[in-house]
Amino acid sequence: MACAYRYKARDRAGKSVSGTVESESVDDVARLLVVRGLYPTAIDETVPYGKGISAGVIKLFAYVSDEEKIIFTSQLSALLKAGVPIISSLGALHDQTDNPRFKEALKQVKQGLEEGLSLTEAMSKNKDIFSGAYLAMITAGETTGSLDRCLEYLAEMLKREFELKNRIREITLYPKIAFAAVVTAMVILLTFVVPRYAAIFEKAKLKLPVFTEALIWLDSFFQNHWIAGVQLALTGFVAARLAINTQKGRMIFDRYVLSLPVTGDITLKISLARWSNALGSLIRGGTPIIKALAISSRTAGNESLICMLNNIADEVSDGGGLAEPLRRHRLLPPVVAQMAASGEESGSLDEMLLDVSRYLEDDARRNIRKLAAYIEPAMILGMGLVVLFLALSIFLPMWDITKMARGGF
Repeated sequence: MACAYRYKARDRAGKSVSGTVESESVDDVARLLVVRGLYPTAIDETVPYGKGISAGVIKLFAYVSDEEKIIFTSQLSALLKAGVPIISSLGALHDQTDNPRFKEALKQVKQGLEEGLSLTEAMSKNKDIFSGAYLAMITAGETTGSLDRCLEYLAEMLKREFELKNRIREITLYPKIAFAAVVTAMVILLTFVVPRYAAIFEKAKLKLPVFTEALIWLDSFFQNHWIAGVQLALTGFVAARLAINTQKGRMIFDRYVLSLPVTGDITLKISLARWSNALGSLIRGGTPIIKALAISSRTAGNESLICMLNNIADEVSDGGGLAEPLRRHRLLPPVVAQMAASGEESGSLDEMLLDVSRYLEDDARRNIRKLAAYIEPAMILGMGLVVLFLALSIFLPMWDITKMARGGF
């Protein structure tokens, strides 16, 4: 069984290097290091793969980050462009990967290729790492014979999407902190402050304002039902996750995602940009449009949108062009059908589809910038309303008590 070995060695310049490789024996590790131009000074066996509690825990909880996938995709593209065979490329990338989960996945991919599988088939055994959209782009590259170029675009696409995710995280960071602060403050108030004030108001036998009555009711509900509320929330979360993992549930969820205001439009444009680029690349590579549509639809990454694009592919296969079916689906931006029609008329459909991809990506970025401009003022307004509600709920009755006390003297 293959084991992980940690080594120390020196390169030709005498510089000390260290790392970890997987191999069958110490002798194999030594030979591998010599082939790399390294002279081993120490080789130690670590925990064998697939053995030990710690190895199982690492495999269970190890996570392959977006940055790791971007670097892997870029390096694989560069190696293929340099003429390195794909199996050798994967072997080199496997050896330099430190993430145990990713290392095991790359080992499985390499073994699949050695068994005669395509790269798509070999990668599909690790769908938790390689998404459907990722695999579809790999299929496009294998189909057109331009895997290196498709990997290069895929790396750029992953990088842009990663930047968009980071931008969205930055935009939503302040709202998340503000929301957490408000929730924490409400819990503290409902647990410690409101019960004391409620007792004071009850003794004073005041006619309470509607804000105060609402706050006292909320406090009573929280005190009596918070355990049931937590259980209900956890049950709902688990049930939703299980439902989303089914085909029908995923379809419903993805349709809902596209229907959301603002964010749904951004998701739609990013997905369509990915699809348009894949379709344009396939057509440019000489793939028949029917087959290109079938392959590229999977790059969208949204089941509801994939279903729609498959329906469009069926309409095209029945005869006719691409523009008219695109025009009939109102969810799709009109520019997609317009530029497709222009490309069909001029005989440059592939170029127009690539232009559509760039346009949609730029438009999605503009929408994200607009979203950033609106979120912070909206959160400030929301927090202001919560503070106003709390102030009116507590200070209006206290003002009445103060007036009663003054009237009594």
